[in-house]
Amino acid sequence: MLRLKRGSYKEMHQYYANMQQDFEKDELLPEIVFHKAIFQKQADLVLVQDDSIKVTIAYALVCPNSLYGYGLIWYFAVLPWYRGKGLGTEAIKLINRHYGKLRGLLLEVTEVPDTETANRRIKFYNNLGYRVVKCGPYKLNGINTKIMVRQSASMPDPGPAMHRILPEIYSHLVSDTTIEKIIDIKPLKK
Repeated sequence: MLRLKRGSYKEMHQYYANMQQDFEKDELLPEIVFHKAIFQKQADLVLVQDDSIKVTIAYALVCPNSLYGYGLIWYFAVLPWYRGKGLGTEAIKLINRHYGKLRGLLLEVTEVPDTETANRRIKFYNNLGYRVVKCGPYKLNGINTKIMVRQSASMPDPGPAMHRILPEIYSHLVSDTTIEKIIDIKPLKK
């Protein structure tokens, strides 16, 4: 049975080594950014553990703090030796439930290493109730990026406000200077 455990900022070092394998260099920020965000309780290091074998099978960095009520799954990955077994699906379902009181959960899908991989990721998240948000053009660290959201159908579409929502979420995690460097999102044209 899978369960979530909150990791400490001290454990972040171990998972940053995994992140360097799981994500492209252009997708990652310096390790100290993650330590600081977790230490200041602006992000959660979420460890998905399999109780039957007492090991972590996946990890995520989730930013649950936002003026707008949205959380951001900042990074998510299943450890390589557990991939292809449906555990990623179960892990995201647990994360969705855990953060279910938020207005919605956002995630970013970059076109790295290529568009085909991004489309596979989008399909994976679509199957878990996420949809691509129609918003203005968005680049994260210069990389074309799609924003996805999982929220109740009764909630208003966040797309028109995404150019305000994402920078506000990132303001809890990094400096204004860093936001200006890494986030380029335009308002949705009417």
